[in-house]
Amino acid sequence: MIEWLNHFGSQWLAYMTIAGIQNTIFLGFVFAALYFLRNSTAQIQYKIGAIGLGKLILPTIIPIPFFEWTLPQPLILENIKLIESATNSSTPPVPTVTSLDWTGLLFLIWLLLTGIILLIAVRSWLRLKRQLRDPQYLQSVCLGQRMIRIYQCGKINMPMTIGIFPKKIYVPPAWQQWSPECREMILAHELAHIQRYDGLIQILQMLIQALYWFHPLVWLLNRQLNEYREMACDDMSVANKQRASIIYSRYLVEIAENMVQSSLGCSSASALIRQKNNLLKRVIYQMKEVNMVPRSGNTIRFILVGLLLLVVPLSLNYGKAVPGKKGDENTKVVEISIKSDRTITVEGKPTSLSNLKQQLQEIVPVDPHNVVISIQADNAVTMETITEVQQTLRELNLLKINYQQKAPLVLPQSGMAEKLNKIPRKNVATILVTESGQILLDEEAVTALQIVERLKQRLSQNQSLVVSVRTAKNTTYNDYLAVLDQIRAAGVTRISVGDD
Repeated sequence: MIEWLNHFGSQWLAYMTIAGIQNTIFLGFVFAALYFLRNSTAQIQYKIGAIGLGKLILPTIIPIPFFEWTLPQPLILENIKLIESATNSSTPPVPTVTSLDWTGLLFLIWLLLTGIILLIAVRSWLRLKRQLRDPQYLQSVCLGQRMIRIYQCGKINMPMTIGIFPKKIYVPPAWQQWSPECREMILAHELAHIQRYDGLIQILQMLIQALYWFHPLVWLLNRQLNEYREMACDDMSVANKQRASIIYSRYLVEIAENMVQSSLGCSSASALIRQKNNLLKRVIYQMKEVNMVPRSGNTIRFILVGLLLLVVPLSLNYGKAVPGKKGDENTKVVEISIKSDRTITVEGKPTSLSNLKQQLQEIVPVDPHNVVISIQADNAVTMETITEVQQTLRELNLLKINYQQKAPLVLPQSGMAEKLNKIPRKNVATILVTESGQILLDEEAVTALQIVERLKQRLSQNQSLVVSVRTAKNTTYNDYLAVLDQIRAAGVTRISVGDD
């Protein structure tokens, strides 16, 4: 469990860091736009806030197509050379006691608080459902092709709908005391909620609030969205008529007075005060809207489009760049695909390992320094096949290689193995990935998650640590990539792949 928390904690922190920065910047633009459009209608302000909510929902998964040599490279990365797989009598794994690191602790706290917030939301929803039990049917109204039923419930003090796609409207006992005009406007308000699919937006708000409970701007955005939503529905209920706005404001005051007399629908005094304050803001908005001088339509459209365009650059994942096909005009990119059955295609044309060199000589220009080889390999391809392809590329002096599954591996000049042998053994950690996928760290069997913990501990004691990764001939490319991921997750930057 601790290993799992440590492993995913580092990945979670890396994601949340970049997502938090991007979302903070975007929400800053959102609140600036809301301030600039403060004299616009609630519907316009709600759209601005909804764009901010949409950005929070969108994960930072859009990769940036950088060219191969713009990505960070390991300091040491030797060509893959294979050794025979280890014997089955290898040392069994030794149980180790791992401790929870600070990234794992933060991840655990985030998980717990996220779960608590979701549980509180579910508990509140269940409590409200209990209060709405055994309602009295009053009438049905038509909303487009849907029939919406009106129910009176004695345990609430204000009209409401509940659910993602509600088909019922619940009204308090005071409903019978209100005038027909008041009931008509209040009903129009609740129907506006259903028509606008506000229940779905509220669910998304709840999820975003749970995921970003640590972000104050998210709390502020959700609070303002709730206010703008009610005000926008108020506008729809009065149809933007000046006289109707004044009458509707009086009805809102009437509802507030009814809440003072009865707090049946409130679980606490703070909830009652919050509901009354929200009603007061709605009254102020209705009175203010009469004298509003909104911005021009072109200005509003310009702001909306500008915010939508900002979503793209602020949703890019700078940590997962992939190689691009376009670079310097003098650079030629050659694509090679390797299949698990040792079938190879070069620029879409099938070939074999024995003919690979000849086919590349026909494609590659005289100067190979401006050629980048882009390799796409199946996960089941063996490291023997990968090495044979690399050996062919080395013979042709094609030393710039992109592996599309991962950050590019650039084949260096020869002599790296000799340099590695001169490094003191205490500065080198050796990892062997066997044919069966077993992992040996300094001849001790370990799991993939244990690699991260062990290497982090070694790095804390020795910042000059070099990790040497070796594979067997029939080790799959997928097993090799999984181990390489763990090594990089541990923070290792000096990697030698397959030294003798």
